[in-house]
Amino acid sequence: MDCSLIVNWLVRDRARLLGFIWTIVRDYTLCEDIFQEVVTLAMQKAESIENEQHLDGWARKTAKFKSLEALRNRTYQSACLDQDVIASLEEQWPNDAIERDEIEYLQACLEELTPRARHIVRLRYMEGLTGNQVADKLKVKVHSIYVALTRSYKTLESCIRRKKREAGAIG
Repeated sequence: MDCSLIVNWLVRDRARLLGFIWTIVRDYTLCEDIFQEVVTLAMQKAESIENEQHLDGWARKTAKFKSLEALRNRTYQSACLDQDVIASLEEQWPNDAIERDEIEYLQACLEELTPRARHIVRLRYMEGLTGNQVADKLKVKVHSIYVALTRSYKTLESCIRRKKREAGAIG
């Protein structure tokens, strides 16, 4: 497969692959590093990658091994899923275009949130902080965080429904 096709596919599928990596390492920065490593390795292995389906399986398997390797090499251990759970997750991970569309809708809708709301969502879901930790970090009351998250959920839900309607995915 051509390197440019590989990079295009990986960039298009970035959110899904990052989500898969995050379920293993639970660290957004480490996810990004592993994703970059997967892209680099894919470009090096371009000649042996046959097509997009092969790339999909290869990228997921490589991401899994690189994630586990990164956890082993860390100076501290975060909670890691059992190997059987990771194997099951790998088998069940979404593969179809509908999930890709929904991920794209979510990414676009996240951009429509206010910068503060985006920051709170990022802290809560990408960095894995609890509501109390987010409140402590931002020096606000926990209730304020939960109100902001509830408003963000409603805004995101409305935006995603609108984008699905615009795309003709729902009536």
